[in-house]
Amino acid sequence: GGYGSAQMNFQIGIGQLLSRMDDRDTRYALAFPLTDDFKRVLATYRGTFGIEQLRLNAFVVCDDETILRFSPAEFQRFVDGDAACHPRKT
Repeated sequence: GGYGSAQMNFQIGIGQLLSRMDDRDTRYALAFPLTDDFKRVLATYRGTFGIEQLRLNAFVVCDDETILRFSPAEFQRFVDGDAACHPRKT
């Protein structure tokens, strides 16, 4: 779907989570494929504090089908870096 579609899907995903965050003890997460379009989307969130404030976990699916799991702090570091797949599996 391209960059516009990836951007819209990411933002809708965050909105869906926000509308359901009603338990402070629940871990909320977003999952998405790490395509070039999603890498561009993540680049727009570099340096933000929202990911950690929302305590947003993430599951990232790499091209080789490796799934990376990130805590909120790890997800922010991932976004702030080059958002590349690493050999950490879940």
